[in-house]
Amino acid sequence: MQLQDANGQTIAITDTDWRAQTFYISPLQDRGCLVAEGQIRDSSDCSTASAQDGSTFSAAYWDLPSNWMASDFDDSAWPNAVAYTNDTVGVDNKPAYTNFTELFDAEEADASFIWSSNLVLDNLVLLRKTLE
Repeated sequence: MQLQDANGQTIAITDTDWRAQTFYISPLQDRGCLVAEGQIRDSSDCSTASAQDGSTFSAAYWDLPSNWMASDFDDSAWPNAVAYTNDTVGVDNKPAYTNFTELFDAEEADASFIWSSNLVLDNLVLLRKTLE
């Protein structure tokens, strides 16, 4: 994402300075892989292998903070976002991306695809950045 002011000047791009907090992780084949301590919710060691029978899979869910969009919300304990390449995300053949490469890959403001530490299992992630 690239944010511009009324004059068309870029004021922010998505990068690893953003905060990313996971609130829903699924499908978990083994809950023992999940690290959930304080504000850390890390599923990066969890398996993403396909399976024929998902009847024993589970999910992890945390309530969303009601004021997470407020400018004074404290996200300092949230992990930083993780940046992913275009190839990893798989957008190089998507019109929503390829029709706007001058924005997505602008040399002076090349935004990153950001998410949490697990692009596959982390299904609901809130991303925050406070601009001055």
